[in-house]
Amino acid sequence: MSGEVSRNAVASKQNLRRYLSRFTMQFPTEVKMQNTSNKPAFHYLGQLKTLPLFESLAIDHPKSFDSTASFTNLMWPDGNDRFGESVQSYSELVTELDRIVARMLFESYGVGYYYDYYSKNTNYLLRYFKYNEPMMEQNNAGILPHTDKTFFSIVHQGNISGLLVKVKDDQWVEVPPSPTSFVVMAGDALMAWSNDRIPSCYHQVILKEKGTRYSLGILFH
Repeated sequence: MSGEVSRNAVASKQNLRRYLSRFTMQFPTEVKMQNTSNKPAFHYLGQLKTLPLFESLAIDHPKSFDSTASFTNLMWPDGNDRFGESVQSYSELVTELDRIVARMLFESYGVGYYYDYYSKNTNYLLRYFKYNEPMMEQNNAGILPHTDKTFFSIVHQGNISGLLVKVKDDQWVEVPPSPTSFVVMAGDALMAWSNDRIPSCYHQVILKEKGTRYSLGILFH
Protein backbone atom coordinates (compact mmCIF):
# COMPACT_ATOMS: atom_id res chain seq x y z
CA MET A 1 0.00 0.00 0.00
CA SER A 2 1.53 3.31 -1.02
CA GLY A 3 2.22 6.04 1.51
CA GLU A 4 -0.25 8.35 -0.25
CA VAL A 5 -3.03 5.77 -0.16
CA SER A 6 -2.21 5.03 3.47
CA ARG A 7 -2.33 8.71 4.48
CA ASN A 8 -5.61 9.27 2.66
CA ALA A 9 -7.13 6.15 4.17
CA VAL A 10 -6.09 7.20 7.66
CA ALA A 11 -7.55 10.69 7.17
CA SER A 12 -10.82 9.24 5.89
CA LYS A 13 -10.84 6.73 8.72
CA GLN A 14 -10.38 9.48 11.29
CA ASN A 15 -13.40 11.32 9.86
CA LEU A 16 -15.47 8.14 9.97
CA ARG A 17 -14.31 7.31 13.47
CA ARG A 18 -15.37 10.75 14.64
CA TYR A 19 -18.88 10.15 13.33
CA LEU A 20 -18.84 6.59 14.62
CA SER A 21 -17.95 7.51 18.18
CA ARG A 22 -19.73 10.84 18.55
CA PHE A 23 -22.84 10.40 16.46
CA THR A 24 -23.70 7.20 14.63
CA MET A 25 -23.43 4.75 17.52
CA GLN A 26 -25.09 7.21 19.90
CA PHE A 27 -28.42 7.15 18.10
CA PRO A 28 -31.32 5.50 19.93
CA THR A 29 -31.51 1.74 19.55
CA GLU A 30 -34.80 1.98 17.67
CA VAL A 31 -33.07 4.09 15.00
CA LYS A 32 -30.10 1.75 14.67
CA MET A 33 -32.41 -1.25 14.40
CA GLN A 34 -33.78 0.25 11.18
CA ASN A 35 -30.41 -0.65 9.62
CA THR A 36 -31.90 -3.77 8.03
CA SER A 37 -31.11 -6.04 5.09
CA ASN A 38 -32.60 -9.07 3.38
CA LYS A 39 -29.13 -10.64 3.51
CA PRO A 40 -28.15 -12.56 6.66
CA ALA A 41 -25.78 -10.59 8.93
CA PHE A 42 -25.81 -7.51 6.67
CA HIS A 43 -27.81 -5.49 9.19
CA TYR A 44 -27.55 -3.94 12.64
CA LEU A 45 -26.28 -6.36 15.26
CA GLY A 46 -26.64 -5.62 18.94
CA GLN A 47 -28.69 -5.97 22.10
CA LEU A 48 -27.53 -9.60 22.34
CA LYS A 49 -27.79 -11.32 25.69
CA THR A 50 -24.70 -13.40 24.95
CA LEU A 51 -22.67 -10.35 23.81
CA PRO A 52 -24.03 -7.35 25.71
CA LEU A 53 -20.97 -5.18 24.99
CA PHE A 54 -21.16 -5.55 21.21
CA GLU A 55 -22.92 -3.41 18.59
CA SER A 56 -22.40 -3.14 14.85
CA LEU A 57 -23.93 -1.17 11.97
CA ALA A 58 -23.51 -2.14 8.31
CA ILE A 59 -23.46 -0.53 4.87
CA ASP A 60 -23.62 -2.93 1.93
CA HIS A 61 -21.83 -1.67 -1.22
CA PRO A 62 -20.29 1.32 0.61
CA LYS A 63 -18.69 2.66 -2.58
CA SER A 64 -22.14 3.19 -4.04
CA PHE A 65 -23.70 6.63 -3.66
CA ASP A 66 -27.18 5.12 -3.37
CA SER A 67 -26.12 2.76 -0.58
CA THR A 68 -24.36 5.41 1.46
CA ALA A 69 -27.20 7.88 0.88
CA SER A 70 -29.73 5.32 2.09
CA PHE A 71 -27.79 4.76 5.30
CA THR A 72 -27.11 8.46 5.79
CA ASN A 73 -30.76 9.40 5.35
CA LEU A 74 -31.74 6.72 7.84
CA MET A 75 -29.49 8.21 10.51
CA TRP A 76 -29.73 11.87 9.49
CA PRO A 77 -33.10 12.55 7.80
CA ASP A 78 -31.93 16.11 7.07
CA GLY A 79 -28.84 14.75 5.32
CA ASN A 80 -25.13 14.59 6.12
CA ASP A 81 -23.05 14.89 2.96
CA ARG A 82 -19.73 14.87 4.79
CA PHE A 83 -20.45 11.48 6.33
CA GLY A 84 -21.43 9.97 2.98
CA GLU A 85 -18.32 11.38 1.31
CA SER A 86 -16.11 9.97 4.08
CA VAL A 87 -17.68 6.52 3.72
CA GLN A 88 -17.12 6.44 -0.03
CA SER A 89 -13.59 7.84 0.18
CA TYR A 90 -12.53 5.41 2.89
CA SER A 91 -14.12 2.45 1.11
CA GLU A 92 -12.42 3.30 -2.20
CA LEU A 93 -9.03 3.46 -0.52
CA VAL A 94 -9.38 0.27 1.51
CA THR A 95 -10.71 -1.70 -1.45
CA GLU A 96 -7.58 -0.58 -3.29
CA LEU A 97 -5.61 -2.32 -0.54
CA ASP A 98 -7.73 -5.42 -1.14
CA ARG A 99 -6.92 -5.32 -4.84
CA ILE A 100 -3.19 -5.04 -4.12
CA VAL A 101 -3.25 -7.98 -1.72
CA ALA A 102 -5.43 -10.08 -4.04
CA ARG A 103 -3.20 -9.48 -7.06
CA MET A 104 -0.11 -10.46 -5.07
CA LEU A 105 -1.88 -13.59 -3.84
CA PHE A 106 -3.09 -14.75 -7.25
CA GLU A 107 0.28 -14.09 -8.88
CA SER A 108 2.10 -16.01 -6.12
CA TYR A 109 -0.12 -19.02 -6.88
CA GLY A 110 0.49 -18.67 -10.61
CA VAL A 111 -3.11 -17.73 -11.36
CA GLY A 112 -2.75 -14.01 -11.97
CA TYR A 113 -5.28 -14.30 -14.80
CA TYR A 114 -7.97 -14.92 -12.15
CA TYR A 115 -7.51 -11.47 -10.66
CA ASP A 116 -9.67 -9.60 -13.17
CA TYR A 117 -12.59 -11.95 -12.51
CA TYR A 118 -12.12 -11.52 -8.77
CA SER A 119 -11.97 -7.73 -9.06
CA LYS A 120 -15.14 -7.52 -11.15
CA ASN A 121 -17.16 -9.89 -8.96
CA THR A 122 -16.15 -8.84 -5.45
CA ASN A 123 -18.69 -7.01 -3.29
CA TYR A 124 -17.97 -5.12 -0.10
CA LEU A 125 -19.63 -4.66 3.27
CA LEU A 126 -18.54 -1.87 5.61
CA ARG A 127 -19.13 -2.49 9.31
CA TYR A 128 -18.83 -0.15 12.27
CA PHE A 129 -18.04 -1.94 15.51
CA LYS A 130 -18.60 -0.64 19.01
CA TYR A 131 -17.60 -2.50 22.18
CA ASN A 132 -18.75 -0.89 25.40
CA GLU A 133 -16.46 -0.87 28.40
CA PRO A 134 -17.47 -3.76 30.68
CA MET A 135 -18.99 -2.83 33.99
CA MET A 136 -17.80 -4.33 37.26
CA GLU A 137 -18.28 -8.12 37.32
CA GLN A 138 -19.42 -8.08 33.68
CA ASN A 139 -17.88 -10.53 31.20
CA ASN A 140 -15.20 -8.77 29.11
CA ALA A 141 -15.84 -10.71 25.90
CA GLY A 142 -16.49 -8.23 23.10
CA ILE A 143 -17.04 -10.92 20.51
CA LEU A 144 -16.43 -14.67 20.74
CA PRO A 145 -13.78 -16.60 18.74
CA HIS A 146 -14.85 -17.01 15.13
CA THR A 147 -13.75 -16.87 11.50
CA ASP A 148 -15.32 -14.68 8.82
CA LYS A 149 -17.14 -16.15 5.81
CA THR A 150 -15.32 -13.71 3.56
CA PHE A 151 -12.38 -13.93 1.16
CA PHE A 152 -10.58 -11.15 3.03
CA SER A 153 -11.52 -8.98 6.01
CA ILE A 154 -9.67 -5.72 6.61
CA VAL A 155 -9.96 -4.13 10.04
CA HIS A 156 -8.87 -0.66 11.13
CA GLN A 157 -8.77 -0.32 14.90
CA GLY A 158 -9.28 2.72 17.09
CA ASN A 159 -7.22 3.55 20.17
CA ILE A 160 -8.49 0.80 22.47
CA SER A 161 -6.88 -2.64 22.19
CA GLY A 162 -8.73 -5.93 22.34
CA LEU A 163 -8.32 -7.76 19.02
CA LEU A 164 -6.68 -11.17 19.38
CA VAL A 165 -5.85 -13.66 16.62
CA LYS A 166 -5.04 -17.34 16.96
CA VAL A 167 -1.64 -18.41 15.59
CA LYS A 168 -0.39 -21.85 14.54
CA ASP A 169 0.43 -23.12 18.02
CA ASP A 170 -3.15 -22.31 19.13
CA GLN A 171 -1.95 -19.33 21.15
CA TRP A 172 -3.89 -16.08 21.13
CA VAL A 173 -1.83 -13.04 20.16
CA GLU A 174 -3.00 -9.47 20.68
CA VAL A 175 -2.88 -7.16 17.67
CA PRO A 176 -2.05 -3.68 19.02
CA PRO A 177 -4.12 -0.85 17.56
CA SER A 178 -2.40 1.58 15.22
CA PRO A 179 -3.87 4.57 13.37
CA THR A 180 -1.57 3.93 10.40
CA SER A 181 -2.00 0.19 9.88
CA PHE A 182 -4.64 -2.29 8.80
CA VAL A 183 -5.22 -5.90 9.85
CA VAL A 184 -5.82 -8.16 6.82
CA MET A 185 -7.38 -11.52 7.74
CA ALA A 186 -8.11 -14.55 5.58
CA GLY A 187 -11.70 -15.76 5.63
CA ASP A 188 -13.45 -19.05 4.93
CA ALA A 189 -13.87 -18.29 1.21
CA LEU A 190 -10.10 -17.83 0.80
CA MET A 191 -9.45 -21.03 2.72
CA ALA A 192 -11.75 -22.94 0.34
CA TRP A 193 -10.21 -21.26 -2.73
CA SER A 194 -6.69 -22.22 -1.62
CA ASN A 195 -7.66 -25.82 -0.77
CA ASP A 196 -6.96 -25.17 2.92
CA ARG A 197 -3.43 -23.91 2.28
CA ILE A 198 -4.42 -20.52 3.70
CA PRO A 199 -6.43 -21.15 6.87
CA SER A 200 -9.20 -18.87 8.05
CA CYS A 201 -8.08 -16.48 10.76
CA TYR A 202 -9.70 -17.19 14.12
CA HIS A 203 -10.11 -13.95 16.03
CA GLN A 204 -11.95 -12.49 18.99
CA VAL A 205 -12.21 -9.28 21.00
CA ILE A 206 -11.42 -9.24 24.73
CA LEU A 207 -11.82 -5.89 26.46
CA LYS A 208 -9.16 -5.14 29.06
CA GLU A 209 -8.65 -1.38 28.73
CA LYS A 210 -10.87 1.35 30.07
CA GLY A 211 -12.96 3.11 27.47
CA THR A 212 -15.21 2.22 24.57
CA ARG A 213 -13.56 0.39 21.68
CA TYR A 214 -14.43 1.43 18.11
CA SER A 215 -13.23 -0.15 14.90
CA LEU A 216 -14.04 -0.29 11.20
CA GLY A 217 -14.10 -3.40 9.07
CA ILE A 218 -14.51 -3.96 5.35
CA LEU A 219 -15.54 -7.49 4.46
CA PHE A 220 -15.00 -8.81 0.94
CA HIS A 221 -17.55 -11.33 -0.29
